[in-house]
Amino acid sequence: MASFPPDFVRRSNPDGTTNSICSKCIATVATATWEAELDSAEQCHKCDPSRLEYLKKALERVDAVGKFTE
Repeated sequence: MASFPPDFVRRSNPDGTTNSICSKCIATVATATWEAELDSAEQCHKCDPSRLEYLKKALERVDAVGKFTE
């Protein structure tokens, strides 16, 4: 099965930097002033499997209404 690179969301900060956030593992991949730095960090990013498992379990605890269950 082919593995596709994760998509990234970029968020501008008041100080002029930009965050690159992985939409799969929700990690901040890089914070930079220059777009080329973000591109480079995104190309090298690998999601942490333990983080993905944690997020999966957290989402499983969310009920249909969107509230966390204990």
